[in-house]
Amino acid sequence: MKVLAKINRGVILTVVVLLGVAAYLIGLEVMHSAARKEIGALCEEYIQAELRYHMLPEEYRGATPGMTEAELDGYIAQMKEDLTPYYVDNEQTYRYLFNSLEESLRNQAQGYDVTYELTKDIMKTEITFDGDKASVQLSCYTTLKGTAAYTPDIAASTTTRDSSASGETRDTLYLQRVDGEWKLTYSNLTVPYAQFGGL
Repeated sequence: MKVLAKINRGVILTVVVLLGVAAYLIGLEVMHSAARKEIGALCEEYIQAELRYHMLPEEYRGATPGMTEAELDGYIAQMKEDLTPYYVDNEQTYRYLFNSLEESLRNQAQGYDVTYELTKDIMKTEITFDGDKASVQLSCYTTLKGTAAYTPDIAASTTTRDSSASGETRDTLYLQRVDGEWKLTYSNLTVPYAQFGGL
């Protein structure tokens, strides 16, 4: 009888542990399921916001943009104001991106590699969780239309011409939950280069 009692306690303990693990895993999956929806919506919103600042305002998207320095400075300030709230409160997380976008916008305002249109259609989203952090891998169909530097031959000077590129890109975003809200810690949106005719 003592052997049977020990076996019963062991079985009961095993069942209790298995039920506890199952409840934990189910709770975690429910929590991640809700977070996936929130993160997916945030990523879609952020991508559209960032893509806007890969281009000059629509009225200046031409071979000779004609944007004044004051207008450009205001547009860059608006970019920083619009994109900063998506990131955790740490300038190191977005400084490189902002500098890169600003440099591109200043070049475009001078008529170099002007982007007329840049779109990303998300085809697949993979989200991986690690505690309060999430990694998002996106497969997107990306299209770019604009001008590109062109040198017809070695003796000729460089000119610009309309060009386009499109294809599948892999984009990466890292997020962290801060005070109950998901914020970006890193963004790498792949942009095709029109001068190479593709990705």
